[in-house]
Amino acid sequence: MKQANEHQPSTPELAEHIDSQAAAWFARLRADSVTPEEKAAFAHWLQEAPAHQQAFDEICALWADPLLRQALKAAAQPPSSPNDKAGQRFWYPLFMLACLALLSVVYNGLGMSS
Repeated sequence: MKQANEHQPSTPELAEHIDSQAAAWFARLRADSVTPEEKAAFAHWLQEAPAHQQAFDEICALWADPLLRQALKAAAQPPSSPNDKAGQRFWYPLFMLACLALLSVVYNGLGMSS
């Protein structure tokens, strides 16, 4: 007989693995070349465990965050001139902080739900 918490991540490593899978699915599903078979595999993955749906929902919510999107967009733009090193020094740490915050929210969010 299955236990009630069988589908919840039981270790940080498992939660991290599920987060990685969710991020991979998110990226793959945004591609123009996603196939019907991949969509079916994704639907199956979502149904395997509630933690899968939760991790995917969190990735979607984080990517919709306007501050994260602004930081990523700014970090992806080249400096206005080759001599504009001050702009790089300003945005790079913000970009790294945004990435760390994203990882922290996903990691801690799943860890608290188990």
